[in-house]
Amino acid sequence: AMHDLLREFARDRVLPEIAVDERDAAVLRLLDHNLLLAESCGRLIEPRRYRVSPFSEDSVSQSTRFADRATALEWIQAEWPALVDLCRMAAARGLHSRCWQLSFALRDYFFLAKLWEPWIDTHRAAVMSARAVGADGELATALNSLGIALADRGDLTSAVGHYQEALKLF
Repeated sequence: AMHDLLREFARDRVLPEIAVDERDAAVLRLLDHNLLLAESCGRLIEPRRYRVSPFSEDSVSQSTRFADRATALEWIQAEWPALVDLCRMAAARGLHSRCWQLSFALRDYFFLAKLWEPWIDTHRAAVMSARAVGADGELATALNSLGIALADRGDLTSAVGHYQEALKLF
């Protein structure tokens, strides 16, 4: 979290002094760092779920700072709004794989906490990102997870359409 005045100062005074390629590299580091933490949380929250992940089990376990499930839950409860913003930012910047990877990493927590709106929001972004680059496997996964969120929320009619599209792609 950053105070509004500090954020405004950084945006207006500091950011213009940083080269575009340096800013882009910093955004990638921020996304990758948070993606790794979110993936680590998901593995602690629901260790039995099948994962489509860019990270191996070893890379996640070596770089995680979470001692246990409770610590992971504490972190993600505080950080999920920022992670949703990062997912949106990745999609807007054309960093499509980071968008869907982050949305997939967040779904375990969203399912557990019954946070349907951010779940649906991030997976709609993931669907758009996967469509944008023709990533059919990721699109199928995003559609399926979006269907789960909608069904869990009680919107079975919308869920069916997503499931049917995902089934064709799978």
